[in-house]
Amino acid sequence: MEDDPRIQQLISAEITDEGHACICFGSAEDFLDEAGSDRFDLLLLDLMLPGMDGLACLKQLQHQAALRVVIVTAPNYADKKHEALANGAEAYVLKPDLFEQLPQLLQTRSMV
Repeated sequence: MEDDPRIQQLISAEITDEGHACICFGSAEDFLDEAGSDRFDLLLLDLMLPGMDGLACLKQLQHQAALRVVIVTAPNYADKKHEALANGAEAYVLKPDLFEQLPQLLQTRSMV
């Protein structure tokens, strides 16, 4: 989930190039409306979103054990990283490192 359309397009193109399906959402609320379905395996979740932020969204998703959540964000805040991992995030990836780590994150997974 990424609110910047340019970054969202780049991430989506890379995921598609890696052979995975990608559905993009610009807000946590939009995603949560769809999150009840089991069609998502992996969520790339930005911390800074309009409306509900990424940490609040993550906390609402804790009961969905099958959904892997990876925080993808620009700022490297130790407290936010600790909070995200404590609330069920699988990883905390800085945006400049995302494209290098994306193939590993996508291994045999669908994508949001």
